[in-house]
Amino acid sequence: MKSFSMPVFLRRKEPQWPRQPWLKAALVAGLFWLISILIVAYPAIIPGFDHLAELSEGDLAPRDIVAPRDSQFVSQIRTEEQRQAAADAVQPIYDAPDPEIARIQTARAQKIFAFIEDLRQDSYASLEQKIADLQTISDLSLSDETSIGLLALEPERWAQVQLQIVSVLEWVMRDSIREMDLPLIQRERVPLAVSLTFSAEEAAIIVDIASDLVRFNTRENSELTEEMRHAAAADIAPVTRSFISGERIVSAQQRVDALQWEALNELGLTQLQDTRWQVILQAALASSLVVFLAAVYLWRWPGTQLRENGSLLVALVGTILLFTLVARFVAGEGRLFAFPTAAIALVFVGILGMEGVFLSLLPLALLLTIMTQGSIVIGVMFLAGGLAGAFYLRRSARLSEYFLVSIVIAAVNVIVLGMFQISLGEGLLSERTLIFAGLNGILAAFVALASLYLLTTVFNQPTSLKLIELARPNHPLLQRLLREAPGTYTHSLQVANLAEQAAQAIGADAELTHVASMYHDIGKVLHPSFYIENQAEMGNPHDALADPFRSADILIDHVREGEKLAREAHLPARFRDFILEHHGTTLNEYFYRRACEQHSVAEVEEAAFRYPGPRPRSRETAILMLADSCEAATRARNPHSRQEVTAIVQEIFQARRDDRQLDRSPLTLWELRQIEEIFVDMLQAIFHPRIDYRPSQPEEQEEESAALPEVIVPTPAAEGAEAVNGMEEEEDAPLAEVPPLRRSQKATPTPSEGQRSEESRSDDDPSA
Repeated sequence: MKSFSMPVFLRRKEPQWPRQPWLKAALVAGLFWLISILIVAYPAIIPGFDHLAELSEGDLAPRDIVAPRDSQFVSQIRTEEQRQAAADAVQPIYDAPDPEIARIQTARAQKIFAFIEDLRQDSYASLEQKIADLQTISDLSLSDETSIGLLALEPERWAQVQLQIVSVLEWVMRDSIREMDLPLIQRERVPLAVSLTFSAEEAAIIVDIASDLVRFNTRENSELTEEMRHAAAADIAPVTRSFISGERIVSAQQRVDALQWEALNELGLTQLQDTRWQVILQAALASSLVVFLAAVYLWRWPGTQLRENGSLLVALVGTILLFTLVARFVAGEGRLFAFPTAAIALVFVGILGMEGVFLSLLPLALLLTIMTQGSIVIGVMFLAGGLAGAFYLRRSARLSEYFLVSIVIAAVNVIVLGMFQISLGEGLLSERTLIFAGLNGILAAFVALASLYLLTTVFNQPTSLKLIELARPNHPLLQRLLREAPGTYTHSLQVANLAEQAAQAIGADAELTHVASMYHDIGKVLHPSFYIENQAEMGNPHDALADPFRSADILIDHVREGEKLAREAHLPARFRDFILEHHGTTLNEYFYRRACEQHSVAEVEEAAFRYPGPRPRSRETAILMLADSCEAATRARNPHSRQEVTAIVQEIFQARRDDRQLDRSPLTLWELRQIEEIFVDMLQAIFHPRIDYRPSQPEEQEEESAALPEVIVPTPAAEGAEAVNGMEEEEDAPLAEVPPLRRSQKATPTPSEGQRSEESRSDDDPSA
């Protein structure tokens, strides 16, 4: 008799790690190793860049230059600075006041009085002409108001004003007046010398004329002043400078000033040893260490997403290199303290959890520490700030939490700087450094948000921003599922709630689990009537089909079709994992038994009734598998007590363990126990028994009971339970559209899960 099985293109064999992903991973590792060396050791690789065989004043130091031994020398620069300061402190020495200058100014005043008297006596000139003539006196600068008052004085008062001007002039110029003090004398001493017997108008005239006539009467004695300054400078002893072995003289990338150049010259450090090969070797060792540790991690922890998701690995490596490259341009003069290294931890904690934090933050902190010539302060601050921000933010966060996490990172940075200030005694807590440390936290939050948007747009990763977009009910796929398969939509909602609560209980990515679970059955929109939750009272088309092979093919096909729809809708590759893995490689027992009933067991190939898989490879997809099976089985059996719900859930969990569906997932026994308790609590709340309050006669109840069709309840572990546990279709009911059979009926060997996984994904899948 002819046996029935799948065609060659659906064959399965034992899971094997395909060679192509390893080649891609090796290529990514090689590129990372090479590019990171170029960035970290850039000054040593580029010819002539910051590498000088001999230093001169004004050059940039290629590295930290320290004293090779305890040294002491006389600093000519410091000594000259001290002597110059002492000489500048000597005040200028002036000669004694010259009385001849006062006589000259008094005589000049008499001539001016005579000229003014002539103007006052001129009866032919108008007032405007007289004022204009007063303006021609070169020694005076009289205002129009003063000129009018002067011309209007009575002869007796004019005579008294003249005497007072001469008296004020003689009294003021009796003392020493230096040229620099002349404005102060004119402004303050001259008004005080005017007699109080004069009116305010007369006093103003006296002050204006006397102030213009006052002159300085003493000059600086430059020779004597210079002698005193030389004597003060000679009293300063030579200034010595001391350095202990290992003390830093010039920091890397710092311009050598005159004082540092003098120290280098005195200590014989102007001839630098060429350390380019040491710098390159140091960078190569650091990059090799990063690649080695990452390779060991991926090898020892096969459940990590990076092994399955090639685009995520490229995004991680590219982000590390981008941060390192930007740090190379901003390094120097303490600006690196403001570099937002913690942003990379905030980005990947939302995608990979703490796994992403360690795989991104540790390599970046190591490379930046090497790039800053082993600055332990930089390395520890970057690590502490990034870890603190990741622990606070965790996997997913609201946008408002990014403001709070910036404060946390800034506080941790300041604490680290204070710790090294106490232990090393270095001047780390300067105002500039504190500002940079605080700015670091603020920039980390902004850069993290920008990076999340970039990863969402370019690499299509399920970041928190992407999940918010996909969780909206108006997404086209969810809208299509709601319209064309409303029962499946309701089923997806319940499964998503179950999976989310379980993921949250064990610390998995609850937000990703919830949103991805909403899309896990989108393949059912192609033939919704073949699934029990969408049939309602229309009948079961599988009964009319009467072909278990075609029925199994239709049900199993929703996994492949769902993956295609997800790819066409550009859903993240992580979502496609949920679709492909939520049934694993489980057996559709109902139709398998139906096939065995129609044919002998030896003629029916079991592989034809198994889902293509792969089996769940993460905690989140394993939770979805368990939630999907438990919800379907509980809905099919309609339990009436908590004991019945518990029995169903335990039966599903045991069946999945016996079928080895959870072997590749990192779930522990404790986590499975927590998930089981969550499922029991929630399913009991959903499917608790309800009391029918409608009035009904016993006869009517018997008639209604007799009218109900027989319900077949198969084993709840199979997807076939969803398809056949419904109302028997009437003979004249129309048959739903049946998709073509994809399997031929001929015996073939059983393909493996690894091949199923590879065949279920298209070539453009980066995780293939």
